[in-house]
Amino acid sequence: MPQTREVILFANPLTETDLAVVEAAAAQTGVEFRVAAEGKPLTDQTAGVTAIVTHSAPITAEVIAAAPDLRLILPMEFGSAEIDREAADARNVQVATLINLGWLGVSEHTILLMLALMKQLPAAHAGTMAGDRKPGVSEVKTTAREYTFSWLGQEGLGWLYRKRLGLVGIGRIGRGVAERTKAFGMRVRYYAPHRLDSATEREYGLEYSALDDLLGWADFVSVHAKLTPENERMFGADAFAKMRPEAYFLNTARGALVEEAALVAALRSRSIAGAGLDVFDYEPMHRDSPLLTLDNVILTPHSAGIFNDDARVAQLREAFDRVVESSPAR
Repeated sequence: MPQTREVILFANPLTETDLAVVEAAAAQTGVEFRVAAEGKPLTDQTAGVTAIVTHSAPITAEVIAAAPDLRLILPMEFGSAEIDREAADARNVQVATLINLGWLGVSEHTILLMLALMKQLPAAHAGTMAGDRKPGVSEVKTTAREYTFSWLGQEGLGWLYRKRLGLVGIGRIGRGVAERTKAFGMRVRYYAPHRLDSATEREYGLEYSALDDLLGWADFVSVHAKLTPENERMFGADAFAKMRPEAYFLNTARGALVEEAALVAALRSRSIAGAGLDVFDYEPMHRDSPLLTLDNVILTPHSAGIFNDDARVAQLREAFDRVVESSPAR
């Protein structure tokens, strides 16, 4: 007979903060939990386990076979862990991703990069902090009529209204970006291997486009594709040559989707206007990366998907709720 006691195995280590949340959730729900011992095969730690929570630990066919009471596999982030879904299906083990607001962070970060590029934010901040001013500017005490407009003398500042955004990849993050561009009145096209249904396209204000057409149309090309062997280095010299000189390139997905040398060449020659990047070939970046020498890039430290402590707490608690809800004894 299958056991009725519910046991969650956390396949990756927990921080002290996570552990406190998990202990409280276990006490509240009556669900037992274990944390896998590092250096010991997972297959030796699955006796009596009814659910496995994983961030990056592979859940292989061998792990599933070694857990006769297993009903649930709960990845903490979609696509972050290798899970043998065929083996899970064969055993009628459900795979259900826990709520993860990282997609929301990446969507907002993409908007941030677009705005920062259009407003030349790093240069504006640095110049203001340094006390720079264009020639002939003198200080005035501001009133309703007296002020000094744009005293740094920056040129070419713009806005997102009616700008054309091309999304490469239209999963949860791509759709999240599209949803948020509505507030700016942007026009949005997308490319993906599989086209969305017409109702979803209407919901998000999207128009499907072939990749080459999208590259030549967009003011911003934003990458939200999953990294696969088929699309590794999909953005190389050919792709950048198809973009408009006024266009910006954004990557918040994976560094390996881009040939960095080709991107650097396009930025140096101004064959594209600039780039906003959160992901790179090497992370942390090499200190001799030529990207660090360019004045038409904005770089962030692969931080777009970070979400706050409240979201992390909600995610860990959800694991226990999922187990309780799926319990045969319920």
